[in-house]
Amino acid sequence: MALDGTYKVVANSPMGMTEAVFHFKTEGTTLTGTNEVMGQTLVIQNGKVSEDSFDFTEKMESPMGATEFTFKGTYTADKISGTMHSSMGTTPFEGTRVS
Repeated sequence: MALDGTYKVVANSPMGMTEAVFHFKTEGTTLTGTNEVMGQTLVIQNGKVSEDSFDFTEKMESPMGATEFTFKGTYTADKISGTMHSSMGTTPFEGTRVS
């Protein structure tokens, strides 16, 4: 099952419930795409995918500077789940493919 597609994702972060939309595209073991979150479109960097797992980083700009996020997750059928780590801590996320 390819990870490619669009996923609606929810994370219960220290700032409260956060919704995002991941757009994933794979080529071999390379994962690319974007994350639409909090009014910004962030570019997936250093993305990797294996048989049933993925990981990537992204940077979010704010008035206080850039924050880097590291995502590690797994996928089965149309579901993804995992953790997001930043300087604010580690937060679980889960999502469902919407296209």
